[in-house]
Amino acid sequence: LGLRDTSKSVVEFRYRTYDPAGEDHPGYDSSLEVEMSSTRLVYTRGFVEDVQAYIASEPLINSIMGKTATAVARSARRAAGHHSAGLGLMKVRCQLVNPLVILPVSEEEEQHLVADLGEITVENSFETREEGKEEHVAVSIKAMNLQGMDVQEGSGKYILSDLDWSFQMHRHISKQDFTPNTFDVKFALTHVNLHVSPNDLQLVFRLLKNLSSNSVAASHLSRVELSTLSDEGDVFVEACDEEPWKSHYQWNLYGSCEGVGFFFQSASSEQTQDVFSLHIKMLDINHQSEESFVSSMFRIQGISVMDLTSETENREILNADILSEDTSHLATIQRKEFFSESSEKQDYDVLWKLDFQNLIVNWNDTTVSMLLNYVTTMQGISKSLLSQREASGAPQIEAGEGNKELDQSVEDKEASKGGKRVVKATASIRLLSATLLRAGDTVVKMAMTAAGGEYQSGPSGSVISGKLGNFVVEDLRRGGLCFKEKLGLRDTSKSVVEFRYRTYDPAGEDHPGYDSSLEVEMSSTRLVYTRGFVEDVQAYIASEPLINSIMGKTATAVARSARRAAGHHSAGLGLMKVRCQLVNPLVILPVSEEEEQHLVADLGEITVENSFETREEGKEEHVAVSIKAMNLQGMDVQEGSGKYILSDLDWSFQMHRHISKQDFTPNTFDVKFALTHVNLHVSPNDLQLVFRLLKNLSSNSVAASHLSRVELSTLSDEGDVFVEACDEEPWKSHYQWNLYGSCEGVGFFFQSASSEQTQDVFSLHIKMLDINHQSEESFVSSMFRIQGISVMDLTSETENREILNADILSEDTSHLATIQRKEFFSESSEKQDYDVLWKLDFQNLIVNWNDTTVSMLLNYVTTMQGISKSLLSQREASGAPQIEAGEGNKELDQSVEDKEASKGGKRVVKATASIRLLSATLLRAGDTVVKMAMTAAGGEYQSGPSGSVISGKLGNFVVEDLRRGGLCFKEKLGLRDTS
Repeated sequence: LGLRDTSKSVVEFRYRTYDPAGEDHPGYDSSLEVEMSSTRLVYTRGFVEDVQAYIASEPLINSIMGKTATAVARSARRAAGHHSAGLGLMKVRCQLVNPLVILPVSEEEEQHLVADLGEITVENSFETREEGKEEHVAVSIKAMNLQGMDVQEGSGKYILSDLDWSFQMHRHISKQDFTPNTFDVKFALTHVNLHVSPNDLQLVFRLLKNLSSNSVAASHLSRVELSTLSDEGDVFVEACDEEPWKSHYQWNLYGSCEGVGFFFQSASSEQTQDVFSLHIKMLDINHQSEESFVSSMFRIQGISVMDLTSETENREILNADILSEDTSHLATIQRKEFFSESSEKQDYDVLWKLDFQNLIVNWNDTTVSMLLNYVTTMQGISKSLLSQREASGAPQIEAGEGNKELDQSVEDKEASKGGKRVVKATASIRLLSATLLRAGDTVVKMAMTAAGGEYQSGPSGSVISGKLGNFVVEDLRRGGLCFKEKLGLRDTSKSVVEFRYRTYDPAGEDHPGYDSSLEVEMSSTRLVYTRGFVEDVQAYIASEPLINSIMGKTATAVARSARRAAGHHSAGLGLMKVRCQLVNPLVILPVSEEEEQHLVADLGEITVENSFETREEGKEEHVAVSIKAMNLQGMDVQEGSGKYILSDLDWSFQMHRHISKQDFTPNTFDVKFALTHVNLHVSPNDLQLVFRLLKNLSSNSVAASHLSRVELSTLSDEGDVFVEACDEEPWKSHYQWNLYGSCEGVGFFFQSASSEQTQDVFSLHIKMLDINHQSEESFVSSMFRIQGISVMDLTSETENREILNADILSEDTSHLATIQRKEFFSESSEKQDYDVLWKLDFQNLIVNWNDTTVSMLLNYVTTMQGISKSLLSQREASGAPQIEAGEGNKELDQSVEDKEASKGGKRVVKATASIRLLSATLLRAGDTVVKMAMTAAGGEYQSGPSGSVISGKLGNFVVEDLRRGGLCFKEKLGLRDTS
């Protein structure tokens, strides 16, 4: 420690006291003026600890310092108490001229950090009011600098230069004891510019390491216990054991900074070069503390991060600014906490408000890669120094130690509040935009607008609600794209999604029988799917390590949470009531990225809702899904035009399940779904569009994504018995299924290939389809039924235009065809002398074989085959991988063999089949020629370990000659005894 200029005095001071009863009393009791010349302080930890150790071991000095500390503490305590009550006031003016603090890396090295603290001025003044006094304090610091140097003070690189800041404080001093003192504090900083290189950070890390290392034993200075003051007249000081004035302050703090600029520099030893810059524009801080509440607010005007090595227009990595005249701040963060009932307090104890305007990110892969390399360099320096610390034997902090202390601190804080407090938080963001770039060229832009949310928690649970104005994804890979916007709202006047999530206290009186509820409403959005775009984005993510790492960790966390939630849900724990509504989501599938021809799927209005009922033996859950007005269109230019392939399809889905209170008790699912009549109008152009889409969607034009596969670790929650029951999802093996499905009918209308006007040529109608599937531990049973089938030639005017008519024609059955399959896995009361049973039952199939109609039908099929072959030949020419004939069958056969082998031997299979009537009438140009009819046919097949048996019968087979009338023998073949 010493003067920088020895021709000056290190310090000059003047202290004066005034007679409180004197006429010339200025309103304060004393004054102090101090002027300190520029001094230099060199701080090394070893020197300080050695001096401390010396004092601790030298009893006389130790005793003198102990008594001095006691006296100073007593005086300071009394003075502070008096000062807060307006007694013993002192006017102060202090000036410190450029004190210099030098921090060497070590006592043997010349490398050091130099902090020039600038010209510091501290001054106060007093004003006398009727209700008391007012004190004004002003502190100013000019030209503060920070340098990293190797040899002498005058050389080296500035890390921080020419920083000015001012501090002003105003407080009201009441004449009454115990009346709170109000402090109004304002501080302001000029623009802060920091130039940081890896060498600078290495210097700072080494300094911190040396300053925090325990190279010398802790000081043994005796601890001096201050005796309680005993001045009887000093009521204010004696009011409590600790400093009483602390609890009698009210604070109003206002701070501002013109801006902060960080310039990250390269590690070159020859010449430093700025690589990245971070600019924060205009920071404001506001803090208010009173007896009833504490309020804080932080605001900034803008943020920008720039790649200073790039010459392109996209050199700005992040630009966050106002971009609007209705607000003056980019980000505002507010917090308000109430301690007691007050006029401002509403239905919460703590309020958080977060408001953000516009954040625009340019994610350039080359820039991010360089940034990651820079961070890696910094981490390498940090790790190197930490490893040196570990090798030196410095004490380490055990993992979790900090958390334990933090948890304990939080617990103590909560306990002190005397119960759970109500916390409310709101957040909003006007625009969040991210543009992904590859080597400076744009790939995709994602923008989220008008997002907002609210959170409130209290003793009875919590509520989270929010909305998102829009979410847009734009394809910026190249020009000439027909569908640039890949995702976005159809009606931008609405919000894309609104949601409300609520949790309930399980022990609360208002617990509704489930632990949480979720309501989601999603407006109509449009999704354009092209394989090339998806694969390019996947390839970008796979090659970009930071995004890949973030997505991988996110996927792991989501998968773990979903796995645990599914296990708990199946056991009746953590139940959630859900209601989701999606209004007409639109999926567009273009034939290619450069063509306007596309398929449009309007998925209709989708509603998903569940409910719970509590029973003695457990709970029951009901799930209902409905879809209304689903449409499918093939179009050329815009969504509003084009031909409907499928229109106004409604379907409903209902599920019921029983949730047992006992773990591992099977959950029974009863599922029902129903469809209205399905009408499909298909032309060759439609099929060509579909074939081209399938070809483009299945082509392997881009290599598969190289996203790293994340292996999920096995959950280790000891209390979570159900989830831990097996390595895979255990609840899958504890389900019993009952599935019932129905469709009013399906109509296929095959249309001509005319480009001018489409015309229905053939129609296929299937009447009333039923599906029934039942799955239990002992067996699986399936059944499929239809009421009728008809195929019609719509170009014919004759009465024989019906090509196929398959109907009941009898009152003793309600279905034309019934197909049943039942398989037994173990001994049960229903099992008979077989393991697998098939039943096929058909009623009446009547065919009219018109040569002209069949010829036209064959031509239609040939046209379809031509389209298919043409597209397949294009695929072969493109070099796309082909599936060899029989390859799929080989795999299927192998799968069947493996399945049969696993059953432990050949099983007994039984099959029965029957048909009431099969009739075929041959026609030539609409005129009947011959009719053949087969009646009451049936058969049975059974195979097992010892062989197989096939048996059957045919009721009658009749051939009739219908060429013309007047024939003596119309029946050419038939039974003599039809019984």
